[in-house]
Amino acid sequence: MSKVIVGNFGEPASALVFSADGAQATLNSKQVRVRMLAAPINPSDLMAIRGEYSKMLDLPAVPGFEGVGRVVESGGGLFGRWLQGKLVSVLPPSAGTWQSDLVVPTTSVIPLPSGMKIDQAATFFVNPATAWLLLTHVTKPRAGSAIVLSAAASALGRMLLRLAKSQGLRTIAVIRRTDQEGLLRELGADATVVYTGDPQQEQAALHSIQVAAAGRPLQFGFDPVGGKTVGLLVKSLSAGGKLVCYGTLSGQPAEVSPRDLMTTGKQIEGFWLADRMAGMSLISKIALIRRLSSLVAGLLRTEVSAVYRLADIKEAVTAAETPGKSGKVLLTMDETSLPTRR
Repeated sequence: MSKVIVGNFGEPASALVFSADGAQATLNSKQVRVRMLAAPINPSDLMAIRGEYSKMLDLPAVPGFEGVGRVVESGGGLFGRWLQGKLVSVLPPSAGTWQSDLVVPTTSVIPLPSGMKIDQAATFFVNPATAWLLLTHVTKPRAGSAIVLSAAASALGRMLLRLAKSQGLRTIAVIRRTDQEGLLRELGADATVVYTGDPQQEQAALHSIQVAAAGRPLQFGFDPVGGKTVGLLVKSLSAGGKLVCYGTLSGQPAEVSPRDLMTTGKQIEGFWLADRMAGMSLISKIALIRRLSSLVAGLLRTEVSAVYRLADIKEAVTAAETPGKSGKVLLTMDETSLPTRR
């Protein structure tokens, strides 16, 4: 049994250790054993390894908040027996997908279509569900309006762009590097605005956003960055607009003037997928899963830039944090299902 272990919080490349040892855990009647096939390296995983995530790991721990595998054993129960042999998305209650063999509650797996590609199945839930809920539940932009989003070249940002375009929205992408402009135009962004957080750039960036909106109301903004970017996006919104913060990639607290909220009726709202899912009914969850299953090969697909073996975890996490990478970095536990590529 192989796995990746974090013994102490720290920088991922130094804090993570690969181990090929370990006994298989026993199952109770409400659990299944999953032979893991692949898992993504998400920003939330890296934050958890550093000890900076909202959901702290209980060390020593195996990281990984999502992945894909096949149920190879059931501890009992009708649902558990039905799951046996099925391809499943794995969402463990306390991380752990970066290993070859994982025991989880039956409620922590989602059956997937048997023909779904492994790279898309590995990233089936966290980003697609976030993108879908942000644009259809948390906000409901009117067709013909505009939205502004930061980190648009990220895996989730790309999903938001494609989904927004399908809804008839004008999209304005705020980015940190000019070399991302061509890519984002190819992805469907109507306009790109470069902003690095330099206060001297703010007025020019605001003007560019207003011009890019082309007279359309700018109802909603989406930010996973934090820091000064939050203040810029709030200022760019139309009166009564809302900014949704769904990440903290910069590690910096949001910098926004209270007056930009007081005098314009603008709002800032936080979004965390785990909390949103906890408040959803079973029927709503089933409907969400069905919707995602129909979209992960298209609007909510994940571009993959590299695939690494678990044993090469240090190289993998370094690649995952390399600026300008073309897609998500995945870990593979079974190269016959998902061959390594870099």
